[in-house]
Parts: sequence; C-alpha cells; structure tokens
Amino acid sequence: MDLIYFSPVPWNSYTQRPHEFVKYLAQSAAIKNILWVNPFPTRLPRINDLLRRPDLAPSKSDNKLPMLTVINVPCLPVEPLPILRQVNSFLWKRVKKQLLHFSSASSDHLMIAIGKPNRLGLWLLKNREAQINVYDRMDDFSHFYSGLSKLAMKSWEQQTVKRVNHVMVSERHLALNISHLNSKITVVENGYDMSSLPVPEKKNVASPQPVILGYAGSIAKWFDWELTIALANNNPDCIIRLIGPCFVNPPPLPNNIELRKACPREELIEQIKLFSIGIIPFKNIPLSQGVDPIKFYEYRGLGKPVLSTRFGSMPEHAKHGGVVFFEETSLNECVSQSLNVTPTSTEVEAFRIANDWSTRFEKILPWLK
Repeated sequence: MDLIYFSPVPWNSYTQRPHEFVKYLAQSAAIKNILWVNPFPTRLPRINDLLRRPDLAPSKSDNKLPMLTVINVPCLPVEPLPILRQVNSFLWKRVKKQLLHFSSASSDHLMIAIGKPNRLGLWLLKNREAQINVYDRMDDFSHFYSGLSKLAMKSWEQQTVKRVNHVMVSERHLALNISHLNSKITVVENGYDMSSLPVPEKKNVASPQPVILGYAGSIAKWFDWELTIALANNNPDCIIRLIGPCFVNPPPLPNNIELRKACPREELIEQIKLFSIGIIPFKNIPLSQGVDPIKFYEYRGLGKPVLSTRFGSMPEHAKHGGVVFFEETSLNECVSQSLNVTPTSTEVEAFRIANDWSTRFEKILPWLK
C-alpha cells in the first residue's frame, strides 16, 4: 500500500505525531511508498506574523526514510477568500498532477491521510478513490484561527470528516463535536519514542541542587503567565526554566524565571534531565480542552513528576499517578507535593511501555488488513 499524507508540520521539523505516524506505517511493512505534503498557508496573514517570528529548532536526528518523497505546495495566504483562492488553484496544477500520478500508480492500494484540513486534500479525496482515507484530528484547528479563516477551516474539516472512512483523535474531547459527522472515530492518544530517551538518572542526595521547575515547548496564548509568575514569587528559592519558541511578548518576569530559546530535541532532552519537576501551566480555554501534550510524555518518560493545570487529557493522566494539579494545592505546597510523587524506576519503565508510539498505533493495524 502507498500513502499520501497531508501534514500539519514540515518533514524536517521537530519530530512529532505526524512523523511517528508515517514511520510506524513504514516499519510495519504496510506502506511501500510515501508522499509527504508539507503544510501550506490555510489562513489569512496577521500582523503578528511579521512582528514576531521566533526561531524554531529542527531536530538533528536523521529523519530520512528511503520510501518517502517530500513535496512543497506553492500557495498564497488567501485560502479563506473564495475568489482569490482561485490563484492557488492555478499554482497547484503541477502538484495536482503529481498527486494523481502517485495515486494512479498505487492502483487500489492507496491510503490518503489528512493531518490538517485543507482545500487541496479535499480535492484529492473527491477525485481519487483510496482503499483507506484517514483524518487524524490532533487539535481543533479552528480555535487557532479567527474570522473568515476560522469559518473556512471549520468547513474544510467538516467536509473531510464526512469523506474519510476512519477518524483518529488524540484526545476524547476532540471527538465530541464531530461524532455526528462520522461514526468511525478511534481515540489514539499521543505518545513518545521511548527508545530514544536515556535511562533516568538517580538523584545524588548527598549533593543537593536548586529545584528546577522546567517547561519545554511552545509559549503562546494558551500559556498562563500570571500563574507562572505567581509560582515563581511563592517559591523564590526555585528556578523556573522555560524553554521553547515564544509567540507572545512576555510580561516583566521575576529574577528566578529563565526564558530560553528553542533548541534541537537532543539538547532539549538533556535540559529536561536537569528538571526537578516538569510543569505545564496552561490556561483552561477552548483551545486547550482537546490537547494531549507531548511534553507530558517527555517529562514522565524521563522520570519527572508533573505539575500541571487541569486541562485536556491531564485529568486522565493523573489517574495513573505522578501528576499534581495547581488547582488542588497551594502555590507554597505544590513543589513539595510534586517531589513526593516522583516516579520510581519501575513506574517509569511501565510508563514507557504503555505510552510508546508503537503501542499507540497498534489500534490502526486492523484498518490495514
């Protein structure tokens, strides 16, 4: 079987769920050839796009797959506009021919997977029959948009959900507002390539170090600055270390908050190893309700306790231990309570087995048969 995958992230970016999805299919021997379509603009431009563009750090890992071809789509940021989008239709002529040629060569052994709704992907779903059509809903993408862009994304997504024969969602909440459009919805939670993580190091109690409350990931409108600053002020002896691209202007910060730029994944893992506690201070807003944060798996896979707000999948994760919620403790006690739930080596090993990507994607094997 061959695969055409419309990705929400570029192939040469930090390894995420889309990369792991196609790697799993390639390693399972179910897929022989992969055509990866890099993302292209699906919303109207904003002023912030020009004013603030943080540096993103690509992974140094070798992401090459011998059966994979990556294509870029020429596109102007006018997709939500009915008339102007016809310019893109003209620009897509060569890409459309490439998509049709690839799918024709696959005969009836073809999978089309949509990682983010878009008009070009919809065109292919309408013009080429595939044995398997999949939509992987990793986020409610419309919450990232506004105005005409939001309306267009909702329309593309609804049409996509209706046309595919399988829908994956990374968090149960993401199935709620689309279940009336497609009954074949499978919850495939996020995970991590646990084999890529080093064995957690045991703490040396003889040489105490400052407690580091660390955050690794993008900092945007869902990040709760007020809570993070209050955490720092109530724990002046702790270091609050925030690592990742910052898409917003941070407020004035206390001296014990460190704001560091994004770094390649390999360096980030070394930084997380230094954390005493992994923190996820997200606002509980519509955008975060359907989020299953990858950083949770990084923290716990490296043996770190997690201090988080109650959003998205975090209440479900807390049932298995190792998580303390800001809402259920005080800012003066949350650090000590989090340190008290530091997982044992046995718990870390069990967590790695249960949450590896290979375990997650086992759910889709019946589709391939």
